[in-house]
Amino acid sequence: MNYYDKVELLVNRMYSEIEDKISEISSHISKKRSFFKLEEESKEIEEIINMRVDSPKYELTDNGIKFLFFNENVYKLIKDFIPRSITKLSIPLSRLPSLQELSSFPMLKELIRNDFHGYTKQELDYIKKLGINNCQCQSTYMMVDNQTLSDSSTIAITGDENIVSYNKMTVTPTDNYPSNKEISYLKISLADINNMDNLKKLMEKDIIRRLAPYAHLEIENPNNNSIIKIELSDKKEIDSLKINNNDYAEIEKILSFIEENNYQVNEITVFLDNKTDKNLQTLEKFSKKLPIKINYGDVVETDYEGFASMRATIDWYKEIINENDLSQAEKVLFAYDIIKSFQYNESKEDKNNSRYIPEIIKTGNIVCVGYSSFLKELLNELGIKADTFSVMTPNDNNQGELTGHRRNIIALDDDKYNIHGIFTLDATWDSKRKNLSLVRDEKKQRQVRFNPLKTDTIEKSYEDLSLYRHFLTPYSDYEILYPRDTKPGIYNDIITGKFDTSQKETLLGKNISNEEAQNIIRNTKRPNLETFTKLLRNVREKEGYGTETISKTEESIEVNQMIDELYKTEKTFFQPSKKN
Repeated sequence: MNYYDKVELLVNRMYSEIEDKISEISSHISKKRSFFKLEEESKEIEEIINMRVDSPKYELTDNGIKFLFFNENVYKLIKDFIPRSITKLSIPLSRLPSLQELSSFPMLKELIRNDFHGYTKQELDYIKKLGINNCQCQSTYMMVDNQTLSDSSTIAITGDENIVSYNKMTVTPTDNYPSNKEISYLKISLADINNMDNLKKLMEKDIIRRLAPYAHLEIENPNNNSIIKIELSDKKEIDSLKINNNDYAEIEKILSFIEENNYQVNEITVFLDNKTDKNLQTLEKFSKKLPIKINYGDVVETDYEGFASMRATIDWYKEIINENDLSQAEKVLFAYDIIKSFQYNESKEDKNNSRYIPEIIKTGNIVCVGYSSFLKELLNELGIKADTFSVMTPNDNNQGELTGHRRNIIALDDDKYNIHGIFTLDATWDSKRKNLSLVRDEKKQRQVRFNPLKTDTIEKSYEDLSLYRHFLTPYSDYEILYPRDTKPGIYNDIITGKFDTSQKETLLGKNISNEEAQNIIRNTKRPNLETFTKLLRNVREKEGYGTETISKTEESIEVNQMIDELYKTEKTFFQPSKKN
């Protein structure tokens, strides 16, 4: 018997037991004239699984009754027996059919929720209307209002002796809540966080001042998703300050408040969208005085200089591309050329220096994570739907081992070249290489090498950006080009038709059905060689190459075909159109 079957059996047994013993239960409940306590057993899953099916499902206690499980169905069985005269009720509030059930007890003045949930502002508003003047909870979050700040502000407080009021209603932890005098948690929600006077009043309140060193303070604005998180001590030491807001005027007010009131901060994190804002320099003056890091939605945070440099670089690339009247396919190829012009090199000091855009720009180091994330960001800002995906691919050691790798996947609709569908890109494997050459080896056999041996005779050298074997690979060619690699999620999904990954929505939109997505992916075809050659020549011209270089596109075609042949994947590179 599995866990769910066991629990269902226990619940059914409990219902039967209650119904069988309803006379005994009702008699016990009805005697609790002023205080009644409904409880649910707190048991670990293992305890429940190992329980005997015939074990007791409820317990009559001094103040009420404790059930193995409690839900609205159990409540319906016993609610009519609870005296309407009670003035104090302890109950798992979230298990009631609705909060309106409390109106059945007109004398109720004190409410204790024992389900480890906090009170929301909406709940407290309703409870207040019922005439209840004292609320308690066991949760680490208690929601109360602070009328001195804002009518819509809410505060969640935990810890010993933290008693506050909400519309003259006392809200406090239960008496048995564990005392913790060394650390407490305070959460404040302000309708208007721009009011720094409110923030100052709050920081100076006794309730905060008596919090021990390194208590956690979080301030959020639900109206604009602004969040401040502060580790606060009574010595005006702030361990960490987090600001989630793209309003630079608001950021400036908050940082000015910290600076002017002499709070010592160990770390400040500002959460910003990865986009350029004319007010970005607002942060520059603070970055010289305060320890500011910027989180732009990636794993690794950067400093102001790194963020500003990243934005300047991306904007410059966008300007170069957008100053030409390019089709979607031309934009993709132009961006692909830019990103793969970085030469592969992993930082020996810190791997992050090779993986995230600000560090790549600063150090010049880049690996597959960097190529794919940089290309995704640039394509997205050019209006191309693009994503990254991780795969496992054979290691270069030729011993059958697999290693992690990152590629891009895009949605492309280009009427100029009649290129439509879903394609993968691998700028890493098409990136700038040293000494890409056609050689004759010791056996006089022709080969393409990325780094010729001393024994090779070099017949022809190719330009750095000649590689396009991994450009615009459709689903139909993916397994041919990457026979041992794992697939992007959306390629796996078309087999099952379930599309569990977010790539479908990212690339094709919300309104595309699973059947339509399958058809688009399966019917995506790689452009023919003539189309790719035209695309390459047109983009090279826009990139500013001279006539001589443009005329050498045939050589680029040649080297890719040779590499295809070398790796026994002759049909994956762009093929000539079939003649009728």
